Amino acid sequence: LKNSYIAPNIYACGAGTAADTQFVNLFMSSNLELQRLNSGRQTRISSYITSTANLLYRYQGNLGAYLIVGGYDVLGAHLVMLSA
Repeated sequence: LKNSYIAPNIYACGAGTAADTQFVNLFMSSNLELQRLNSGRQTRISSYITSTANLLYRYQGNLGAYLIVGGYDVLGAHLVMLSA
């Protein structure tokens, strides 16, 4: 498992194809950074989970990314598993 920085309040551990997990993490990290800069607010875990699940669904199983996401936001601490 490899730990990845997603946002100041979100980290993900990835397993599966290294290139796929790196792509998902870098893509989502940059999108959340833009969202955070535009809104001026901390990223919610639910926003990351929804966006990542949509990304994985869009590729219809062609991404071998399995993620355990941990973080905190205004609603408290979260630990979630996402898989392709």
